[in-house]
Amino acid sequence: MFNGQPLQLQSDEFHNKKNATFNALGSLSIATSKFANDGTWVGGKKVEISADKFRNAGSLTVNIGDDVTVKGQKVGSATNTGTVFVDAAGKLSFQSGYRQTAGSTRIDGNVTIERNGNKTNGIFAGGKLSGSGKVNGNVVSRGFTTVKPGDSPGILSIDGNFMQRQGLLDIEIGGTILGSEYSQLQISDLSRLINGDLEADLINSFVPSFDDAFVILTASNVQGIFVNAPETLAVNGGVFDVIYTPTSVILTNFTTATPVPEPSTWLLLGSGLIGLVMWRRYVPA
Repeated sequence: MFNGQPLQLQSDEFHNKKNATFNALGSLSIATSKFANDGTWVGGKKVEISADKFRNAGSLTVNIGDDVTVKGQKVGSATNTGTVFVDAAGKLSFQSGYRQTAGSTRIDGNVTIERNGNKTNGIFAGGKLSGSGKVNGNVVSRGFTTVKPGDSPGILSIDGNFMQRQGLLDIEIGGTILGSEYSQLQISDLSRLINGDLEADLINSFVPSFDDAFVILTASNVQGIFVNAPETLAVNGGVFDVIYTPTSVILTNFTTATPVPEPSTWLLLGSGLIGLVMWRRYVPA
Protein backbone atom coordinates (compact mmCIF):
# COMPACT_ATOMS: atom_id res chain seq x y z
CA MET A 1 0.00 0.00 0.00
CA PHE A 2 1.30 3.42 -0.96
CA ASN A 3 -0.40 6.21 0.94
CA GLY A 4 0.12 9.90 0.30
CA GLN A 5 3.82 10.19 -0.56
CA PRO A 6 4.84 10.30 -4.28
CA LEU A 7 6.67 7.17 -5.38
CA GLN A 8 8.60 6.26 -8.53
CA LEU A 9 9.29 2.66 -9.56
CA GLN A 10 11.52 1.51 -12.41
CA SER A 11 12.06 -2.10 -13.38
CA ASP A 12 12.17 -4.42 -16.38
CA GLU A 13 8.92 -6.05 -15.27
CA PHE A 14 6.22 -5.13 -12.76
CA HIS A 15 3.98 -8.03 -11.73
CA ASN A 16 1.16 -7.81 -9.20
CA LYS A 17 0.64 -11.51 -8.67
CA LYS A 18 -2.54 -13.47 -8.14
CA ASN A 19 -3.97 -13.14 -4.61
CA ALA A 20 -1.91 -9.97 -4.10
CA THR A 21 -3.55 -6.56 -3.49
CA PHE A 22 -1.89 -3.31 -4.52
CA ASN A 23 -3.50 -0.19 -3.01
CA ALA A 24 -2.16 2.99 -4.64
CA LEU A 25 -3.66 5.69 -2.46
CA GLY A 26 -1.24 8.48 -3.39
CA SER A 27 0.86 9.50 -6.38
CA LEU A 28 2.69 6.75 -8.20
CA SER A 29 4.83 6.54 -11.33
CA ILE A 30 5.86 3.20 -12.82
CA ALA A 31 8.23 2.77 -15.78
CA THR A 32 8.65 -0.79 -17.02
CA SER A 33 8.79 -2.84 -20.21
CA LYS A 34 6.05 -5.22 -18.99
CA PHE A 35 3.24 -4.48 -16.55
CA ALA A 36 1.06 -7.39 -15.45
CA ASN A 37 -1.78 -7.39 -12.94
CA ASP A 38 -3.07 -10.84 -11.99
CA GLY A 39 -4.23 -9.79 -8.56
CA THR A 40 -6.15 -6.77 -7.28
CA TRP A 41 -5.17 -3.18 -8.11
CA VAL A 42 -6.97 -0.26 -6.44
CA GLY A 43 -6.40 3.46 -7.12
CA GLY A 44 -4.78 5.85 -6.93
CA LYS A 45 -5.11 9.62 -6.86
CA LYS A 46 -2.47 10.18 -9.54
CA VAL A 47 -0.95 7.10 -11.17
CA GLU A 48 1.09 6.97 -14.37
CA ILE A 49 2.13 3.61 -15.81
CA SER A 50 4.57 3.63 -18.75
CA ALA A 51 4.92 0.15 -20.22
CA ASP A 52 5.61 -1.40 -23.62
CA LYS A 53 3.04 -4.05 -22.66
CA PHE A 54 0.22 -3.58 -20.15
CA ARG A 55 -1.80 -6.65 -19.24
CA ASN A 56 -4.69 -6.89 -16.79
CA ALA A 57 -5.96 -10.38 -16.01
CA GLY A 58 -6.99 -9.58 -12.46
CA SER A 59 -9.11 -6.78 -10.99
CA LEU A 60 -8.37 -3.13 -11.72
CA THR A 61 -10.48 -0.54 -9.87
CA VAL A 62 -10.36 3.23 -10.30
CA ASN A 63 -12.32 4.82 -7.48
CA ILE A 64 -14.05 8.18 -7.14
CA GLY A 65 -11.46 10.93 -7.61
CA ASP A 66 -8.74 8.57 -8.83
CA ASP A 67 -6.75 9.33 -12.00
CA VAL A 68 -4.83 6.50 -13.72
CA THR A 69 -2.94 6.87 -17.02
CA VAL A 70 -1.47 3.97 -19.02
CA LYS A 71 1.16 4.87 -21.62
CA GLY A 72 2.71 2.61 -24.23
CA GLN A 73 4.81 2.73 -27.37
CA LYS A 74 2.62 0.54 -29.56
CA VAL A 75 -1.08 0.79 -30.41
CA GLY A 76 -3.02 -1.92 -28.61
CA SER A 77 -0.28 -2.55 -26.07
CA ALA A 78 -2.86 -2.40 -23.24
CA THR A 79 -4.96 -5.57 -22.96
CA ASN A 80 -7.64 -6.84 -20.59
CA THR A 81 -8.97 -10.31 -19.84
CA GLY A 82 -9.93 -9.56 -16.24
CA THR A 83 -12.22 -6.93 -14.73
CA VAL A 84 -11.85 -3.18 -15.06
CA PHE A 85 -14.14 -0.89 -13.04
CA VAL A 86 -14.07 2.91 -13.19
CA ASP A 87 -16.30 4.43 -10.52
CA ALA A 88 -18.18 7.72 -10.88
CA ALA A 89 -15.78 10.70 -11.14
CA GLY A 90 -12.88 8.30 -11.66
CA LYS A 91 -10.58 8.71 -14.67
CA LEU A 92 -8.71 6.03 -16.61
CA SER A 93 -6.71 6.89 -19.72
CA PHE A 94 -5.15 4.51 -22.25
CA GLN A 95 -2.80 6.50 -24.46
CA SER A 96 -1.95 3.67 -26.87
CA GLY A 97 -5.35 2.10 -27.40
CA TYR A 98 -7.12 -0.70 -25.52
CA ARG A 99 -8.03 -4.28 -26.37
CA GLN A 100 -10.30 -6.65 -24.44
CA THR A 101 -10.68 -10.30 -25.41
CA ALA A 102 -12.45 -11.56 -22.28
CA GLY A 103 -13.58 -10.29 -18.90
CA SER A 104 -15.38 -7.00 -18.44
CA THR A 105 -15.00 -3.23 -18.50
CA ARG A 106 -17.55 -1.28 -16.46
CA ILE A 107 -17.42 2.48 -16.84
CA ASP A 108 -19.33 4.72 -14.45
CA GLY A 109 -16.71 7.45 -14.66
CA ASN A 110 -14.54 8.50 -17.60
CA VAL A 111 -12.30 6.36 -19.83
CA THR A 112 -10.13 7.88 -22.56
CA ILE A 113 -8.77 5.77 -25.42
CA GLU A 114 -6.33 7.73 -27.57
CA ARG A 115 -3.09 7.77 -29.50
CA ASN A 116 -0.87 10.87 -29.78
CA GLY A 117 -3.68 12.97 -28.38
CA ASN A 118 -6.23 11.73 -30.94
CA LYS A 119 -9.11 9.33 -30.41
CA THR A 120 -8.31 5.77 -31.36
CA ASN A 121 -10.06 2.41 -31.24
CA GLY A 122 -10.90 0.46 -28.16
CA ILE A 123 -11.24 -3.09 -29.49
CA PHE A 124 -13.71 -5.26 -27.60
CA ALA A 125 -13.32 -8.78 -28.99
CA GLY A 126 -14.97 -10.58 -26.09
CA GLY A 127 -16.47 -10.09 -22.65
CA LYS A 128 -18.67 -7.17 -21.67
CA LEU A 129 -18.64 -3.36 -21.86
CA SER A 130 -21.13 -1.72 -19.51
CA GLY A 131 -21.79 1.22 -17.21
CA SER A 132 -23.31 4.68 -17.04
CA GLY A 133 -20.18 6.69 -17.75
CA LYS A 134 -18.35 7.98 -20.80
CA VAL A 135 -15.81 6.64 -23.29
CA ASN A 136 -13.65 9.28 -24.96
CA GLY A 137 -12.59 7.35 -28.03
CA ASN A 138 -13.92 4.84 -30.54
CA VAL A 139 -15.51 1.52 -29.59
CA VAL A 140 -15.31 -1.50 -31.90
CA SER A 141 -17.40 -4.55 -30.96
CA ARG A 142 -16.21 -7.92 -32.28
CA GLY A 143 -16.65 -11.59 -31.49
CA PHE A 144 -18.91 -12.42 -28.57
CA THR A 145 -18.80 -8.98 -26.97
CA THR A 146 -21.86 -7.71 -25.11
CA VAL A 147 -22.32 -3.94 -24.90
CA LYS A 148 -24.79 -3.24 -22.08
CA PRO A 149 -25.43 0.45 -21.35
CA GLY A 150 -26.11 1.42 -17.77
CA ASP A 151 -26.10 -0.21 -14.39
CA SER A 152 -29.49 -1.85 -14.85
CA PRO A 153 -30.50 0.40 -16.58
CA GLY A 154 -28.67 3.61 -17.57
CA ILE A 155 -26.91 5.56 -20.34
CA LEU A 156 -23.47 4.77 -21.73
CA SER A 157 -21.92 7.58 -23.78
CA ILE A 158 -19.27 7.24 -26.49
CA ASP A 159 -17.53 10.45 -27.54
CA GLY A 160 -16.38 9.01 -30.85
CA ASN A 161 -17.49 6.28 -33.25
CA PHE A 162 -19.20 2.97 -32.53
CA MET A 163 -18.71 0.03 -34.87
CA GLN A 164 -20.57 -3.20 -34.23
CA ARG A 165 -18.88 -5.76 -36.45
CA GLN A 166 -20.18 -8.58 -34.28
CA GLY A 167 -21.53 -9.03 -30.78
CA LEU A 168 -24.65 -7.95 -28.95
CA LEU A 169 -26.16 -4.65 -27.83
CA ASP A 170 -28.20 -5.47 -24.71
CA ILE A 171 -30.87 -2.97 -23.65
CA GLU A 172 -33.00 -3.06 -20.48
CA ILE A 173 -36.51 -1.60 -20.41
CA GLY A 174 -38.35 -1.20 -17.12
CA GLY A 175 -40.33 1.99 -17.77
CA THR A 176 -40.57 5.03 -20.02
CA ILE A 177 -38.05 7.34 -18.31
CA LEU A 178 -34.70 7.41 -20.13
CA GLY A 179 -31.72 6.50 -17.97
CA SER A 180 -33.47 5.56 -14.75
CA GLU A 181 -35.98 3.16 -16.32
CA TYR A 182 -34.58 2.21 -19.72
CA SER A 183 -31.12 2.06 -21.26
CA GLN A 184 -29.55 3.94 -24.12
CA LEU A 185 -26.25 3.96 -26.01
CA GLN A 186 -25.30 7.56 -26.92
CA ILE A 187 -22.72 8.07 -29.68
CA SER A 188 -21.43 11.50 -30.61
CA ASP A 189 -20.24 10.57 -34.10
CA LEU A 190 -20.82 7.62 -36.44
CA SER A 191 -22.61 4.38 -35.54
CA ARG A 192 -22.05 1.51 -37.97
CA LEU A 193 -24.19 -1.58 -37.37
CA ILE A 194 -22.52 -4.18 -39.59
CA ASN A 195 -23.05 -7.71 -38.31
CA GLY A 196 -24.29 -7.49 -34.73
CA ASP A 197 -27.45 -8.38 -32.84
CA LEU A 198 -29.87 -6.52 -30.57
CA GLU A 199 -31.46 -7.78 -27.37
CA ALA A 200 -34.03 -5.98 -25.22
CA ASP A 201 -35.02 -7.28 -21.80
CA LEU A 202 -38.22 -6.18 -20.07
CA ILE A 203 -37.45 -5.79 -16.36
CA ASN A 204 -39.32 -4.99 -13.14
CA SER A 205 -42.53 -6.59 -14.50
CA PHE A 206 -42.94 -3.69 -16.94
CA VAL A 207 -45.28 -4.16 -19.91
CA PRO A 208 -45.01 -1.36 -22.53
CA SER A 209 -48.07 0.10 -24.19
CA PHE A 210 -48.44 0.20 -27.97
CA ASP A 211 -47.71 3.95 -28.10
CA ASP A 212 -44.55 3.84 -25.98
CA ALA A 213 -41.33 4.66 -27.87
CA PHE A 214 -37.86 3.84 -26.56
CA VAL A 215 -34.89 5.57 -28.21
CA ILE A 216 -32.24 2.97 -27.45
CA LEU A 217 -29.39 4.35 -29.61
CA THR A 218 -28.50 7.83 -30.81
CA ALA A 219 -25.66 9.03 -33.07
CA SER A 220 -24.88 11.85 -35.47
CA ASN A 221 -25.10 9.25 -38.25
CA VAL A 222 -26.59 5.74 -37.99
CA GLN A 223 -25.60 3.31 -40.72
CA GLY A 224 -26.79 -0.28 -41.10
CA ILE A 225 -29.19 -2.40 -39.05
CA PHE A 226 -29.08 -5.12 -36.43
CA VAL A 227 -28.94 -8.51 -38.16
CA ASN A 228 -31.64 -10.09 -35.98
CA ALA A 229 -33.91 -7.03 -35.93
CA PRO A 230 -34.34 -5.56 -39.42
CA GLU A 231 -37.98 -4.58 -38.74
CA THR A 232 -39.12 -6.27 -35.52
CA LEU A 233 -37.58 -7.59 -32.31
CA ALA A 234 -39.04 -10.37 -30.18
CA VAL A 235 -38.61 -9.86 -26.44
CA ASN A 236 -39.81 -11.62 -23.32
CA GLY A 237 -43.58 -11.22 -23.50
CA GLY A 238 -44.02 -9.56 -26.87
CA VAL A 239 -42.70 -7.95 -30.03
CA PHE A 240 -41.42 -4.43 -30.81
CA ASP A 241 -41.30 -2.68 -34.14
CA VAL A 242 -37.74 -1.45 -34.81
CA ILE A 243 -37.46 1.95 -36.47
CA TYR A 244 -34.13 3.14 -37.92
CA THR A 245 -33.71 6.88 -38.49
CA PRO A 246 -30.58 8.70 -39.71
CA THR A 247 -29.71 9.51 -36.08
CA SER A 248 -31.38 6.89 -33.89
CA VAL A 249 -32.82 3.42 -33.33
CA ILE A 250 -36.27 3.26 -31.73
CA LEU A 251 -38.33 0.42 -30.27
CA THR A 252 -42.08 1.06 -30.39
CA ASN A 253 -45.54 -0.41 -31.21
CA PHE A 254 -45.20 -3.13 -28.61
CA THR A 255 -47.66 -6.00 -28.91
CA THR A 256 -47.97 -8.85 -26.45
CA ALA A 257 -47.21 -12.32 -27.70
CA THR A 258 -50.26 -14.43 -28.54
CA PRO A 259 -49.83 -17.99 -27.23
CA VAL A 260 -49.98 -20.64 -29.97
CA PRO A 261 -52.36 -23.49 -28.97
CA GLU A 262 -50.78 -26.86 -28.37
CA PRO A 263 -51.65 -29.64 -30.88
CA SER A 264 -53.85 -31.29 -28.24
CA THR A 265 -55.80 -28.03 -27.91
CA TRP A 266 -56.43 -27.94 -31.64
CA LEU A 267 -57.57 -31.59 -31.48
CA LEU A 268 -60.04 -30.88 -28.71
CA LEU A 269 -61.33 -27.79 -30.50
CA GLY A 270 -61.80 -29.74 -33.75
CA SER A 271 -63.56 -32.58 -31.95
CA GLY A 272 -65.91 -30.09 -30.33
CA LEU A 273 -66.79 -28.53 -33.68
CA ILE A 274 -67.48 -31.93 -35.24
CA GLY A 275 -69.70 -32.88 -32.32
CA LEU A 276 -71.61 -29.62 -32.65
CA VAL A 277 -72.24 -30.23 -36.36
CA MET A 278 -73.43 -33.81 -35.75
CA TRP A 279 -75.75 -32.69 -32.96
CA ARG A 280 -77.28 -29.98 -35.11
CA ARG A 281 -77.77 -32.55 -37.95
CA TYR A 282 -79.76 -34.98 -35.79
CA VAL A 283 -81.78 -32.59 -33.65
CA PRO A 284 -85.49 -33.28 -34.43
CA ALA A 285 -87.26 -30.49 -36.30
